[in-house]
Amino acid sequence: MDFNKVYLDDNLLYKIYNLLPFNDMITFSYINQYTYNNYKQKTKYKIFLFLNNDYKLFRKCLQFYKYSITELYYLGKYSINNINYVTRYDNDDIHYYDLRFIFELIYNKFNYKNIPIKDKYLVEAIKYIKKSITFNRFETIYNISKYPLLHSLSYMFTPKTKWVYI
Repeated sequence: MDFNKVYLDDNLLYKIYNLLPFNDMITFSYINQYTYNNYKQKTKYKIFLFLNNDYKLFRKCLQFYKYSITELYYLGKYSINNINYVTRYDNDDIHYYDLRFIFELIYNKFNYKNIPIKDKYLVEAIKYIKKSITFNRFETIYNISKYPLLHSLSYMFTPKTKWVYI
């Protein structure tokens, strides 16, 4: 692979790519046609590593890459089946669903209806998220604040752990 008349071996490029932070991986994959063809898909599918783990990078993937209906289905199925719980800073006894990942998927046109969900509260929360979606993100977040079941998505929620709001 030639970079401005400097040859870099494929193995060296692979090692460089793997040492980069995620944001730089995105940039790296767009350097030229070779890196685009060889590294874009690898970077795109890192979303599965961030699902239910790192909201900031998960959202960045959804903003930067286009995912098919099938890909959104598998992301949604995994997110619903492995949903995390969070607690408020002032009360360890009350657990809330971490609905941020499901919210982003639904906001990106994920259809949850074909996924069996056993927890009736989660089903209701997902229905309220779907009902809250409007033409822009600001209005959607405003609508979310109307539903107590979606409290973990509102800016009024103060969790015990480090948190990135939607």
